[in-house]
Amino acid sequence: MPASVLSVNGKLRSLYDRATVTEPRASGYTDLDIGRPLIVQYLYFFLRHKSPEKKNELMISSFMKTTETKQAAAEAINYFDNTARFDKNKELRISDFGAERYGHRLCYYTKSYLGEALYMTIKIMEIDKINKKLIEAIKKGIGTVGSLPVFAEFLPYAAGASVGVSLFGKIIDLFNKDYAIVQGHDLDLHFGLENVRRLQSGRIVCVPEQEEEYLLGGKYELTQDNKLIEVNSKTEYTDTSYFVIQVDAKPNKKLESFDYFLGAADLLKLTNRGGDSTELVHTVVDIFKGYNDSQAVCEIEELSFEADNEEVKKRIKALYKSMSNDVRILYKDRIKELTGS
Repeated sequence: MPASVLSVNGKLRSLYDRATVTEPRASGYTDLDIGRPLIVQYLYFFLRHKSPEKKNELMISSFMKTTETKQAAAEAINYFDNTARFDKNKELRISDFGAERYGHRLCYYTKSYLGEALYMTIKIMEIDKINKKLIEAIKKGIGTVGSLPVFAEFLPYAAGASVGVSLFGKIIDLFNKDYAIVQGHDLDLHFGLENVRRLQSGRIVCVPEQEEEYLLGGKYELTQDNKLIEVNSKTEYTDTSYFVIQVDAKPNKKLESFDYFLGAADLLKLTNRGGDSTELVHTVVDIFKGYNDSQAVCEIEELSFEADNEEVKKRIKALYKSMSNDVRILYKDRIKELTGS
């Protein structure tokens, strides 16, 4: 099983354990809880490429969902560099995204966590050149349906489009597959459940091509600057690619209006996925924002019958905090009635 392990002040341990069972939480991190913020972001990448070119079109993307649904999550681009250069050892390290390249460390942020599981997939790809045949096929075959999504992650949303199934098949057949520098890494994190990987604050080391047991037992540790090193030699682990994720519960108001998909659709148009997905991305995001508000209202009203229970009040407050600002203004009197504050 691909390795995903927790760092507690540099010491590696299984994510199946709670960080506070036998030793304190990593210094400087805030414990996660319902109603508190939740932030997930990247800290460091070590990438090994079997056959790099002189310049590589490197893209790191994330798929994140917190809903219990079979639908695939939309693709958010965290990093894109069309001139990435691997060194003579076929290695590339990313600790600073910088301002010149497209990207942002953030994978997920909510101002009020509700206790849901986080399902995450990370892809690190070398992007093929623009497929001109695909673009021409789209222009000729689709006509006025300009927002048809033709990259696989959005196909579930396109089921209702007025386009024949056979046309879908013809378009998909024209795809050039992206080349995975690192195999896709899945990470499911759960809150307050036993016998699953726990969602908890701290740093998580992800090594897609290594067994978890290999990293545990004290042979390796994580440095302050997020490098995985061998304890005795103090040299960095370079056998395979790896990356480090940070999870914390500190509030950051600047991230409340952060658009995970800003520019992503335009960037995806430049890759071999093709198509004009800008309209679709923004439509889906807007729908989910409204859906979140309505779901929160429905759940609060269901909980209202048990509002004298302190744990129920805590969840009602967390749900209210998760709403958009406009809906919160409209609903504030009802919340005061239920919680007394």
